[in-house]
Amino acid sequence: MNKKYLPSLVVLCMVAFLGSCANLDMQSISSAKSGPVETATYFDPLDLEPSISQAMFAVEMAKANNLAALPYVSVSKSAKIDVFAYPEGAVFLPRRQIVTEYSSTPDGVVTLGFFSESDDQVGRRDITVNKVIYSTRKPNKKELAAIRQWTLKTGKSFFKKSADARRDLTQFQKEKGLVPDGAFGKKSAAAISEEISMVEIQKIESSIFHPETPSYLMFILPYDVVSKNIDKFNGGFGSLIEAGKQGLTVEQFAAKAKPGDKFVISVYFFDRIDPKAGIKIGFSASDQPWSSVQSVASYATPGTWPVVSETFCVDDTLETNGLAANILMKSGFIYKSIGTCILKEKVVAEKE
Repeated sequence: MNKKYLPSLVVLCMVAFLGSCANLDMQSISSAKSGPVETATYFDPLDLEPSISQAMFAVEMAKANNLAALPYVSVSKSAKIDVFAYPEGAVFLPRRQIVTEYSSTPDGVVTLGFFSESDDQVGRRDITVNKVIYSTRKPNKKELAAIRQWTLKTGKSFFKKSADARRDLTQFQKEKGLVPDGAFGKKSAAAISEEISMVEIQKIESSIFHPETPSYLMFILPYDVVSKNIDKFNGGFGSLIEAGKQGLTVEQFAAKAKPGDKFVISVYFFDRIDPKAGIKIGFSASDQPWSSVQSVASYATPGTWPVVSETFCVDDTLETNGLAANILMKSGFIYKSIGTCILKEKVVAEKE
């Protein structure tokens, strides 16, 4: 059998199982500044042997605390699973994976290391360094029946939507002696299932990679709007949509801000922040590179995507003729700016 089509069919079934999500695309996500990629091998997941893709998806499902949902995965009682779980209700889909290590012992125990990047329906990124140790074997009758049912359920709707997948399926059907009509049914599901191995997990470990310059969104909100609807704005990322609706544009803030007016600035980080790195919100004159006023440092809870909010008042401590908001993160012994938003341009009076 031509091995070209089987990996793609198996992986597509896995993608269908994980589900689809509508990324709000509220910000272009900045790429990681550095990572363990010096000896990495870039690859297309559809070109891999199915067992490697299966092991990678097992790591994703371990993060979702749902390994048991994969019928082709067997976890030994002595297996060690060490990952940060995804938030409840979040659906993270893999976007980029880089193999950094692959080895196999004579008795078939595989050690697979890979760098992965996934994102969820609101744009949060999960960037991790992963290792999974596993072996493969043929499924028993009970396991094979479960794999067939899973393959049929996850693949049925997916193959209807994808012309490329149907083309691969047609070729696969020819090779297996089935009617090559590109229609996915019980016989096709059974044929694919016969080629899927059981992956026996011995160890999964995943550590978070923190980009040097995390991506974020900043919102400026009128204080009275927030104070009157506090429940809508104190829910972490659950408040993102409401903050987006109520947030002022730079032009609106510049026109509205008067001495004595109060506002709330909220920063949503789409990358995890190192819990040892303090985060501050600073203010400066729009033509100055340093922050003359800074908030108290905030620290992220390990494994989370922080939301930092501060109340500020346009008064004598802040420039009313030109104002910038700066996001500061501790690097070594100092706080460095990772981003600036000019809230109000400084107006220079013309000389007569």
